[in-house]
Amino acid sequence: MLMKGKRRSSTTRRSYDPSRDRQDLCRLLAEYARIVEAFNDHRSLLRGSFQRLVRRCGKKRCRCRRGSLHESRVFVEREGRRRRVHRTTIAEEAALRKPLRRYQELRRLRARLSKIHAEVLSLCDRLREHRLEEGRRILSRWRKKRRA
Repeated sequence: MLMKGKRRSSTTRRSYDPSRDRQDLCRLLAEYARIVEAFNDHRSLLRGSFQRLVRRCGKKRCRCRRGSLHESRVFVEREGRRRRVHRTTIAEEAALRKPLRRYQELRRLRARLSKIHAEVLSLCDRLREHRLEEGRRILSRWRKKRRA
């Protein structure tokens, strides 16, 4: 498994083990496939969030003047740069919560997909460098044989 922040050097040390990088590569590609499969789901998604609004109404004899503020639950969605606020009931909130969670999970998976992609490219580069180094050694031996 790869450790964050630590890089193995493929060509400077003789102890480099390409099989570990190949194993990591296979593990990452399997995880990549599982994540991509999640994006093939056909269930609906919803982008937004639930918020609790508390406010004073301004009437002289209202309870909110004594500190017990009016409270309401709203769903906030974004359309471009505009925010739209919708009042919701408990039943509506329950119905909207699942597609909202699915959207949040897909965002988390997409971020992980981006990290996996960077790790895969790094592993591929190290494996390529290792194979090039092996090729250079073969070429060096071949040149020595030709001179002799």
